[in-house]
This record gives sequence, structure tokens and C-alpha cells, in this order.
Amino acid sequence: MALRMARPIKHPTSGMYLFKQRVPSDLALTARGRVALPLDGKDVSVAISAGYVQMSLRTKDAAIAASRHVEADAALRRYWQAIRSGPRPLSHRQAVAVSADAYRDRIGEIDDPAMIADRQRSRANLEAFFGELDTMSQEDRIPAMARWVEDLVKEQGLDFLAVMAASVPGLIDPEQEALALEMRYGERVDAALAKRGAVSDSASRPALLREFRRAELSGAAALRRMLDGDFSDEEKPKFFPAFEPVSQPPAAHAAGASQEVLSARRVYDLWAGKRLGKLADDTLRRYKPTLYSLSAFSKDRDVRQMTDVDIHAWAKHRVAAEGVTARTVNRNDLVAVNSVFNYMTSLNGDRLLQHNPAEGVKLDEDVRQESRENHFRQHEIKAILTASNRVRIGGKFPRAAASRRWAPWIAAYSGARIQEIVGLRRNEVRVEGNIWIFDFKRTKTYVPRRVPIHEHLLELGLLDYVQSVTEGPLFFDGADPEALDKPDGEHDYAKKKPEEMRASELATWVRHVAKLDKDVDPNHFWRHTFKTIAQSRRVRMEERWRDALTGHSVKSVGRKYEHPDIGDLAEAMALYPRYEL
Repeated sequence: MALRMARPIKHPTSGMYLFKQRVPSDLALTARGRVALPLDGKDVSVAISAGYVQMSLRTKDAAIAASRHVEADAALRRYWQAIRSGPRPLSHRQAVAVSADAYRDRIGEIDDPAMIADRQRSRANLEAFFGELDTMSQEDRIPAMARWVEDLVKEQGLDFLAVMAASVPGLIDPEQEALALEMRYGERVDAALAKRGAVSDSASRPALLREFRRAELSGAAALRRMLDGDFSDEEKPKFFPAFEPVSQPPAAHAAGASQEVLSARRVYDLWAGKRLGKLADDTLRRYKPTLYSLSAFSKDRDVRQMTDVDIHAWAKHRVAAEGVTARTVNRNDLVAVNSVFNYMTSLNGDRLLQHNPAEGVKLDEDVRQESRENHFRQHEIKAILTASNRVRIGGKFPRAAASRRWAPWIAAYSGARIQEIVGLRRNEVRVEGNIWIFDFKRTKTYVPRRVPIHEHLLELGLLDYVQSVTEGPLFFDGADPEALDKPDGEHDYAKKKPEEMRASELATWVRHVAKLDKDVDPNHFWRHTFKTIAQSRRVRMEERWRDALTGHSVKSVGRKYEHPDIGDLAEAMALYPRYEL
């Protein structure tokens, strides 16, 4: 009986052809997460989900679909074979060959208007900062630079440290640098290896990550020259060595699923593949470095062989060697590990783990001494809002400038999260009845809410700006990611959303212009400030209105049945006093 060859599937509604293949039965427990497949000259990250690998071939032409299908099928077969063969050591030449993808991806941004706009915006922000630095006295420059670096580390986290560590040797200790490299480049290294039908062992991985960083930084320098009209580096990828196939392991090493080592890192990858689209992208991103840290500390030991003693030793190491507080380890790291391991002991997690070794592990915490209250003081409010009033909307990135002009004011008069504010689209500032409202749809709790616009915002001219925007995002430039057609199976949780990046950049700007203390959160303090003023003796806004306006959950069952209408909320908002500068 002849075997039926895999072929493209035509979508019954759109007419687009799809690539869809079942995961081989012998890899059902190990093939999870994502795989990079070639499509029209580019590599596409595709989820391995529900036992299938599926992506759009982005064409209605049968001949083109067949050609693309053959290419993707060959790449997927190489990936399956790499998993069966198991992790293999890679030479320096192979690591450099793989890193060509990082260089190629970075210089390839020259053809992506949205990415170019993002790079130019970052460059403009950097130039603006150094322009301000030139006007400072020598004694003011050092603390200004320290604040700038501190803000970048706080807002961009490990991604920033991975790059800075290459430019400033000794900036962070080797273990922190290794974690930063994994967070920034791990996904892309895995995709580059998968495309070549390879899986590296743990010993080879640090060199791979460093080569990816080196190639990306080299590509970034070339991209800057391209933006200035110099394209002489465009052919450089040809000078990277060709990737030589990884030698096949002896037959005894062709392990089945039951023999795979389930390190904490591998467990995370399997968990993330299952939870993709079911948890917030931010949660998937935050948990990754924690599980990878545990894997590095345990030298990729199988989680099934770990006990609570091992987890406790890692938690103490986080405090003693990495400077993380016990409170942070308990509330962040151990929560992440428990969440992942508990899920993988459940039926939904295919009971990959029989027990959770992190269960019950907790560090003793020192008595926490608060340095100050969690809301802005009057002079801080005045400094921030005055700086916002001085912003002029225009230049290369008018919507980014508009976020500086309006987002702090909107936060001050709504208690909304900054990311919720900068994520607003043109059609989400609208009239309901005779009341102007913000229609927040992208909230942290996934519960949309409508908030009346304070009359002072209307008087300040907010609507004039809103009406000047024809469509799309109000507060970040470039294409609206929600308007892009995303083929089935394609989703990149490792990449920050534009509103996340805009919120981070805004926090850096606010901290700088208002000269805020390091203990002050430039974004989140507005929520505390709004509720603090709303509950004060001079305002006396009822708790249920405060919670409804800010989107805080209620504790009593009875309150959960109450849904205040927009008229009630408008009356409550009218109680809120004006900020006098």
C-alpha cells in the first residue's frame, strides 16, 4: 500500500493553504514549545500545540503552496530527527555559523518600517538624553548617568543587562550575565538550531548565546550605518561559515521520550507550549528566567530527581549569591516554580511530573521596612504634570510625544495603569450618551472597563489631540499589531508589545524629568495616588466607585453582583478634585 505524502490543506473559508502535520507518536511527550520553519525566505516561529504543527502558507496559489510545503516539511523532519538524536556538543565553528541568523535578522530590519521607527525612536531618546547631559555640570552628570542606567535596568531588565555586559566588563557577575543571555537570546538560538536540525547540549549553550550576542551587536552597528546610507555590510552574512551537520550519536543514544532528561528548563519549555494563548504573554516571559535559573543552578538535573532540599538550596543561592531578597524569591521565584511544576503534575500537563519538589518551600523573610508611602507627594505630582504640559507633540514620533503629554494626566485623573492608557486606540475614546469615556479593553485582569473622562482633561484639550488621530494607537508610532493579519499558530510571547515598550520608556522619561527618588515607581504610583485622594476626607468617594473606576476586584459576593452604570461613575468622577499646578 503506497504511503500518502503530506500536502498543503486549503482553508475552507479563506482559501489560504495551510501546512499541518501531526507530531510523531514517539515524540508526543517531548516535542513541545515552538519550532522555526522556513516560509517565503523567512523563518517563522510556529507553536507545537495539541499534537500538531500548523501554519499558514500565506498563499492561495496551489503551486506556490506546494513549494513552500516541501521546504517546511523538510525542515520539520530535520527537527524531529534532532530531538530523537538528543543534545549534541557544538564546535566553535558551528556556533559562529548559527549566529549568522542574529546578524541577518538585525540588518533585515532595514526593510521593516515599524522596526526602523522603533530603532530611530530609541536612538532619538538616547540622543536627547545625551543632549541634556551636555547642559549639566560635571557633578550632576554622574548621578544623572547612574539614574539613566538604573532606569534602563529597571524598565528593560535582563535584556538590557545582556547587551551592557558586553560593553562594560564586570558590570554584573557571570551567573547574572548567563541568565540575561538566556532570556534575550535563548528562544532565537533554539529556533536557529531547529532550522539546522540540531539540539545543543548544556556545555555548548553558553558559547552559542555569546556568539548570538556578538553577531547581533555587529548587526546593530551595520544597521546604524545603513540608516545613514552605507549598505556596505549587507553582504557580510555570506562570510559566516556554513553550518556543518552535527554528527549522529550512536544508536544507544537514540533515546525515546521516557529517557529524556526533564531539566527545569525543559519542563518550562513544555509548560509554555501548553499555556501559550491561555496565560498572559508577560507571565510566560517572567517565569522563563526563573526556571532557567533553577536549571543552571542544578546543572540541568532532572526535576523528577529533585526534592524540596534542592529547591530550598537554589532559593537560598538566589539571596546569597545573586542579591535577590527573600521576599522576592518567595513572591516571585517560588510562585513561578510552583505554578509550572503543579501544572505539569496535572492531567492538563500530561502528568509529566509525579510530584512538585517545590511544594512547601519558603524562605524566612526579614521584617520589611517601607522607605515611604506608595503614592506621589504634592511636589512630585507638580513636577510630573508640569513636565507633561511642556511637551510639544510633533517630530519624527508624534504619538510617542503625545504619550508624554497626556498619559500622566490621564493616569492622574483615572488611576488607570499606564500600559492600559498607552494601549488606547482612537475609537476607544468616545461618547456614551452625553458622557466622554475611556474604553479600556487591554487590562491586566482581562476585564474591560469604561471610565468617564474628568472634565479637566476635556478643558486641557485632550479631545483635540484624539480627534487629530485618524485611526489606530493614540500613543505609539508604527503599525498597529492588532491590525496585522497573523496566520494560525504564529505568536511570539517573547516579544514585548508596543504598549509595554512605550510604558517602559515613559517611566524612564518621567523619572528623569521629575528627578524622582529610586523608591518611587513612575507609573504605578498614579493608581495609589488616585485612590488615596479619592478616599480622602475632602473627597469621600465611596469604595465601590473607586474600585469600579480603577478596575480593582471586590471581595464580597454581594458586591460582585453590582455593576454601576456610566452615569453613576460620571457623578463619582465629578467628585475628584482638580490638580492645581
